[in-house]
Amino acid sequence: MNRWLGVDVKLDEDGAILVRDGDFARIEGEECLLQDLRHRLLTAMGDLLMHPDFGAGLPDEVGKPLTAAAFARLKALVRRQILADPRVKEVDLELWQQDTGLFIRAIITTIGGRVEIRSEYL
Repeated sequence: MNRWLGVDVKLDEDGAILVRDGDFARIEGEECLLQDLRHRLLTAMGDLLMHPDFGAGLPDEVGKPLTAAAFARLKALVRRQILADPRVKEVDLELWQQDTGLFIRAIITTIGGRVEIRSEYL
């Protein structure tokens, strides 16, 4: 595993801590980075008191019709939030809206390699 990408407790889809064999389940490497980025993108900016610039608040955007200007703002916000993670060097980002869903595909160059994110849960 690529421990340089981090080690953390594993969360389920709702953000609850998973338990395995009576202890917190752990994740590391790419899985840790992906979980952290998902958390960053789904958290509303300002929700973390000690980190007021953390978060993209994507759930608040889902289902809203996006004008070209709003879409450009949202894409820039997602890019900034991904690049705010110190493990990320570069991001090649695609963002699109289909029906009421918002979709992301990102190729991320990290401090140790490349990771691809495909999101269909937003």
